[in-house]
Amino acid sequence: MNDKTFLTASHIRYLIALKKLDRKDGIKSCDVARELSLTKASVHNMMDTFLDMRYIKKEPGGRVFLTRHGLEKALLFENYCIKIKQSLFCTVSDDNGADTAVYAFLANLPEKYFSALSDKPQNIK
Repeated sequence: MNDKTFLTASHIRYLIALKKLDRKDGIKSCDVARELSLTKASVHNMMDTFLDMRYIKKEPGGRVFLTRHGLEKALLFENYCIKIKQSLFCTVSDDNGADTAVYAFLANLPEKYFSALSDKPQNIK
């Protein structure tokens, strides 16, 4: 991870969901709420957090769009999740229990170990 922004398991979960729902006309909070089985109020709170983190921009009417930074972060964590799920569970299929465990693992993994999940081999010290 290049930036020092602390991400929780919830942040990671939301970012991956936003990437999945990303459309040219934006993402509606109700779609995010439905995708994650959460309330719209919870989604609005996270969208405010993501605005502050500059992961999204919000248009009049409430639709949100991933910024370049947000999309890069979502793609990065989606890739990490795929690699971990393949290694641990020999699958990348949708499984809420496995996804939750992987998000928590990533949120608590010290930053120095992220290089082991990247495509480029790097030394861990």
